[in-house]
Amino acid sequence: MEEYLPFLRFNAAGHSTEVLIAVCAVMLIAGLLSLLYGYRVYKLVVVVATGLVGAYVGWTFLYPRLPEKYAFLAPLVLGLLGALAALPMQKMMVFLAGAAVGFVSLGPVVAEVIWKRPEGPTSSEYLIAGIVVFLAMGIMALLLFKPVVIIATSMFGSTLVLSAVVTLVEKTSEAPKGLYQTYPRELAWIFVGITVVGVAFQVATRGKRPQKSR
Repeated sequence: MEEYLPFLRFNAAGHSTEVLIAVCAVMLIAGLLSLLYGYRVYKLVVVVATGLVGAYVGWTFLYPRLPEKYAFLAPLVLGLLGALAALPMQKMMVFLAGAAVGFVSLGPVVAEVIWKRPEGPTSSEYLIAGIVVFLAMGIMALLLFKPVVIIATSMFGSTLVLSAVVTLVEKTSEAPKGLYQTYPRELAWIFVGITVVGVAFQVATRGKRPQKSR
C-alpha cells in the first residue's frame, strides 16, 4: 500500500538539517494555506502548485541526467517557469488547480496501479500517467468549479503538510527511517483525515465574510 500514498518524496540525505527545515517550513505554510483557504486564494495556490509541478518534473526527470554542477538548475528553472506560466492564465486557474493536484498527488498512484511490477513503473510511465491525470482533473475542475477547487486545494494542502511533517520527523528525530514504508496504512488514513478536515473547513467558511466595524 505504501507505493500508493500521494506524498512528495525526495532524497533528503544530502542536505543539511537547516536547509531541510527551511524547505519543509515553506511546504507546511503553503500546505496549510491551501488546505484551509484554498477556495479563497486558489489563484495563488495554482501558482504555487504549478511551480512545484515544474520543480518536481525537473528534479525527477532532468536532475539525474545533467552534470552535477548544473543539476540544481533543472528544478529551479522549471519551478519558476511553472509559477510564471500560471500568472497570465486567469481563465485557466480552475483547470490548473485540479490538474496540478492530479499530477502531483494522483499521477504516481495511477501509474503504480496500472504498471504493477515489483520494480515499479519507469520514469516514462510515471510521466504518462501524470499527464493523463493532469488533463482529466483539469477538465473535471472546469465542469465542477467550486467543489473541485475545494477538494483539489484540500488534497494539495494535505499532501504538502503531511510530506513536510514526515520528512522533518525522519530527519530530526530518532524515529525509524522510512516512515512511508513502516506506516503506510496509518499515513494514508491521516492523509484522508486531513483532506476531509480541509474540505469541511472550506465549505463551512466559504460564504462567510469578515464583519465591517462601524
